[in-house]
Amino acid sequence: FPTRRSSDLTNCAAGTYATTTANSAISACINCAAGRFADPGTTGNTADSDCVQCAGGQFSPTAGSTSCSQCDAGTFAAATAEGASSCDNCAEGRFSGQQGQSDCTDCNNGQSAAEGSASCTDCEAGTYQAGASPSSSCTNCASGAVSIAAQQSCTACAAGEYANTNTWTCDACSAGRFANVASATECRSCAAGFFSASETGSSSCTACASGSYAGTGAFEFATTGTAPTDRPWEGGGCVVCPAGHHDVDANPATPCDHDTETCVATDGTDENNACYGRQQ
Repeated sequence: FPTRRSSDLTNCAAGTYATTTANSAISACINCAAGRFADPGTTGNTADSDCVQCAGGQFSPTAGSTSCSQCDAGTFAAATAEGASSCDNCAEGRFSGQQGQSDCTDCNNGQSAAEGSASCTDCEAGTYQAGASPSSSCTNCASGAVSIAAQQSCTACAAGEYANTNTWTCDACSAGRFANVASATECRSCAAGFFSASETGSSSCTACASGSYAGTGAFEFATTGTAPTDRPWEGGGCVVCPAGHHDVDANPATPCDHDTETCVATDGTDENNACYGRQQ
């Protein structure tokens, strides 16, 4: 801009100002700095103070601006004495949901947000995010723990349950199966010679009494009707040895042995009518 006389002050365009010297000479019109502006309705500004800083949530990127622009959603500009020449992205774990924001907001517990986000995203089931440390991502639950969506922590499954990673729920062990520790990822079948005394949710299996036996996965409660004839322990628990039979090696994990010819009749029978005679 050319140097102007004081009588030409009003000719300095909006967005600029001019200063005077001691002898009243007028300097060239000077652009308002970036981050500041001079209203289009004002001309003849005579000092830098006639330029106004952009308010919080606004910016002017170039010198000589006649107005400020609003920051986009996902960004912000703090209010300062100098005004902002640009907007900053919201940090990860924070957001600004609309234009013209002077600050960003922390995501809620159980949410995350990438840098420059206009909104937060709920953590998916099986993940979590604690609000004490805002983040761009959620953390996977530890093995044997579960969570529904938008959680700040996970829940460890109790004994008798397992972590179902298809539904992200703690599911009770089914009949004939057990989990003897917390945070299990699967249930195990009761070993041969043992059975689960609860229909679901067993944390241990119970040994069959002498004179009875059971195959792998035995349980005491019928859930599907009559137990199969070839696997009577599935619903009936331990199976009593028939008369004239017993587990000759006293191991309930094996089926009863036919032992009628090795019993001494006077030895009698137990309450299950199982023979426990001595070999001759």
